[in-house]
Amino acid sequence: MINNNLYHIRDLAIKLNNSMHLTADAYSSLEKEYANFMSEVAKSPTQGYLIKQQYLNIEHKHNGNMYIENLERIKQSPLINAIKREIQDKINELYPNTKIVRKYIIQNKRISVEFVKEKKGYNIFDKFIMNTQKLKEILFK
Repeated sequence: MINNNLYHIRDLAIKLNNSMHLTADAYSSLEKEYANFMSEVAKSPTQGYLIKQQYLNIEHKHNGNMYIENLERIKQSPLINAIKREIQDKINELYPNTKIVRKYIIQNKRISVEFVKEKKGYNIFDKFIMNTQKLKEILFK
């Protein structure tokens, strides 16, 4: 069951997703909208990234080039990068031992916002990927 805060973050993500298809002229308002969304994600990073994965990181059939162009411009924004660093610091503080597993579960769509999926175990390949990420984090701090 989705709670009220997640509804709010989900609604921001849907609105942002729709705005990302606009022309580049609306970039300044788009940057503010994305910063607002990421500020909400910072309050609960795991849930926020789960919503981001489901509602923003999706393939776009219509006007996908404008979406990609706007996303690339946003990724270069100093404001957005500062918020992302803040979120990453919070994740490192809150989940020092499980952050890699959480990231893996979200990126591979093993969890959903709307409903609980059947429990899956980790196969050798999954464990290899997670351990490789842990090793990479240790070596390249």
